[in-house]
Amino acid sequence: MNQVNPYLDPGREWNERYGSFIKDRDNWKLFAFISAGIALLSVAGLIYVACLPKLVPFAIRTDGAGSVQSVEIISHGKIEDAVVLSELSEWILAHRSVSFDTAVQEKNIQKVYAFLEQNLPATTTVDEWYKANDPFERMKLGTVNVRIVAVLNQSPRTYQIDFVETSVDLSGKEILPSRTYRTIVSIEHKSVSSSSYLINPTGTYIANVTFQQIGG
Repeated sequence: MNQVNPYLDPGREWNERYGSFIKDRDNWKLFAFISAGIALLSVAGLIYVACLPKLVPFAIRTDGAGSVQSVEIISHGKIEDAVVLSELSEWILAHRSVSFDTAVQEKNIQKVYAFLEQNLPATTTVDEWYKANDPFERMKLGTVNVRIVAVLNQSPRTYQIDFVETSVDLSGKEILPSRTYRTIVSIEHKSVSSSSYLINPTGTYIANVTFQQIGG
């Protein structure tokens, strides 16, 4: 039969209580260190994000002399038709013009694709056009000059652009009679990648595009 030692039992009970206290204290310290680490990582992440460069599109209005009249931040819900029509006109010029300068032609193609996305039908249309009308082969014979003659919006998402193409040889002599085309473009507005922001700041993407010869 085990006998109770009046001297050992109180010490054993104290050791058990103190050991439990030490264990709880160590667990609390571990939890505190983990929480502090998470907090530091969160703060570091916020500082990193705050320090990242932010690209903000601006609309700059000028008078006839070119003096700046106002500067306004562009939001996707506040893009005027005039801005979109200007962008689409520039897109047509970049797409259908052929330059004698390879670097200029490469920049034009870069601009064209900055307004396209792989999953949109317009991209297929443009891809097929370039396959059938390679601008780098065309520039060996001469250039194609494009002149916008009419731009208008048919609906909030659909626009019409009429333009005239003139083909000339390397000496500047007209090869073919000028031809007039009509383009119908439907657009979407989306977020813009950093690589396209300077070319397409308003996030205007061409969903569908058709070309039809109407004269010449």
